[in-house]
Amino acid sequence: MPYTRIALDTEARRRLADLLLADDGATPAPVPADEHTADLIAARYLDAADAEAAGQIPVLIRDEAARWARHYLERGDWRHADRADEHEVWHALLERQRTVMEVWSRPSRDILAAGAEYGRHHLGDALETMIRQDVEEFYRPGLREWRRGEDRPGCDIGDEDLQRLLDRAPRPALLGVDDWGRRTRADEDAVIWGIKPPQRRPWLERADVIAAAWGLPLFGPGTWTGHPIEEFLTT
Repeated sequence: MPYTRIALDTEARRRLADLLLADDGATPAPVPADEHTADLIAARYLDAADAEAAGQIPVLIRDEAARWARHYLERGDWRHADRADEHEVWHALLERQRTVMEVWSRPSRDILAAGAEYGRHHLGDALETMIRQDVEEFYRPGLREWRRGEDRPGCDIGDEDLQRLLDRAPRPALLGVDDWGRRTRADEDAVIWGIKPPQRRPWLERADVIAAAWGLPLFGPGTWTGHPIEEFLTT
């Protein structure tokens, strides 16, 4: 059964995350011999390394567990408000994963809402939906996917992908100009849908915050562009 289809309850997820954080790849870890451990073994995320003793059972983590955890991190389910008790351990695991590979975590509405952790420069519900889709389109190729019975690694996100996102930024002075054969910008789409079109700076500022929620901002040192936002306000 594909690991992406196996549901784990809160305690089983937390136990798996704790095991992955402490895993050295060789030493069996003792865990309680209860229904949560039984679920993880039945899902083939853990292997029992020895017989149960004093209510504990030593286990080794299987590769399937690491792959499931990668998907769980990328889906962003752990960031939902109703899973607040999981935030700390999964965030720690995400940060450790990012020391060896690129891992992007889909932000939830909870952390993007106005006034929330990544709620700065909120543009209003209608525009929010559009800009979140634009940023997700940018990051989505980097996510792993389960397709037709196999696990597909994410693709590298390159300069063309970044430029495609930046090309979506509004240019109010050129609204509708030279639009033959090119993709419409965010301000043009807003007009089409009867929404007040955003100005360039607010759009770029909000895109920067949403990109940071995924894992890396757009502007500033050590970001996707490596340049301050001011360099993109008139291009």
